[in-house]
Amino acid sequence: MLGYGRMLKGIASAACTVCLIAECQGQGTMTFTFEGQPRGTVSQGMGFYDESGMRFSVIAPGGIYLSGGGIPGYPDDGTGYLEVPDASPNGGGGGLSFNFNPNLSLFNLVSFDAAPYDGAAPPTLEVVGYKIQIMEPTITVTNYFTATSGNFQTLQLSSSFQNVYEVEILGDPFSLDNVVISGVPEPSCGALAVLAALCGLGRALMRSRRTE
Repeated sequence: MLGYGRMLKGIASAACTVCLIAECQGQGTMTFTFEGQPRGTVSQGMGFYDESGMRFSVIAPGGIYLSGGGIPGYPDDGTGYLEVPDASPNGGGGGLSFNFNPNLSLFNLVSFDAAPYDGAAPPTLEVVGYKIQIMEPTITVTNYFTATSGNFQTLQLSSSFQNVYEVEILGDPFSLDNVVISGVPEPSCGALAVLAALCGLGRALMRSRRTE
């Protein structure tokens, strides 16, 4: 049986070939704003939230909440936002992933607004991007942020977050708004299907290695 490294390199090469034959025209910039919940209210817990093709999913058992804002003691930027509470099985942190489900299209993460959750202390967050590059295994890029405000502040990602197919935000419970991405590709349906399968397999192998 091939080792993990060789398997992942093969997946990466095939995925990049698919990307090269796909259309590469981008859609410019998109911002996910988490609107729809009435002001002054919070939704019931959800396992995921979809907006404009992007799926925001809780990583560990738990739920995420759509807030309409305007709730005393909570952060508020005048609009709706997403709340990510303690989502880890043993406590101690929140966790959220997002991707273009189910196609896993590549995108550039530009920035997002973060705030404390439910009046808690400003969060410290680890942002992880999953990438596939030619002749390399699935790789990750990471930025770390410590918020300094009790309300929303914009966090800018480094240029390493270009051409990612999934992002995880890990760490303290937090609130999320105005996720800005750019460079969304428009590949053909066939290429998307193959790329989704390859990226999903690469991601599963990467995560299985973490647990060994």
